[in-house]
Amino acid sequence: MPAIDAKRFRATLTDELRAAWRALRAAHAGERFYSFGLYTAPCAEYLTVTASTEEGLARATAAYVGKRGGDPALRRAARRWSPGDSPLHAEGDGLLPKSGALRDDGPDPYDDSPEGEAAVKLVFDSAVAALRELDRDGLFGAGAEREALVLGVWYGDQPDEERVKYARLLNPGPVADRFERELAAGDEAFDALS
Repeated sequence: MPAIDAKRFRATLTDELRAAWRALRAAHAGERFYSFGLYTAPCAEYLTVTASTEEGLARATAAYVGKRGGDPALRRAARRWSPGDSPLHAEGDGLLPKSGALRDDGPDPYDDSPEGEAAVKLVFDSAVAALRELDRDGLFGAGAEREALVLGVWYGDQPDEERVKYARLLNPGPVADRFERELAAGDEAFDALS
């Protein structure tokens, strides 16, 4: 398969992430967003958007406590940085159709080849570049609004070190520091609930 046109892919992903943020904000007006970013897999074989709000976290926490019991504060901490547990996560499906199609038309990510590896790297690098550009443009707000939001690139079973690496690439230092602390607190809460 041919290589992905890097410039076209990045521009498309940037445009779709901008539109996705606006769509999710409009659909959840009045909710307090605390995360937004790209959600994929280690080989970038699919692309979707993930986001979380404080209100969605409260709903997810109540559902977990209702099903499994446990301390609500621990449940909340354990779920905070689990993108798949956010009620908004499923809304991210289908928000990156053009970017996904460009990725699908590129090299097979499971192909052990330089082209396949380059395609995976392109997706992750483009996600970082797109989110940085949108942040510089002020899309995610300023001051307290921006400081409340963690931008990221996530995938399932992602090591915490990699989550923190992306947080540091995409967010002001104090935001990345808070994210790292909350991630550690979530791990401790999960262990306490196990």
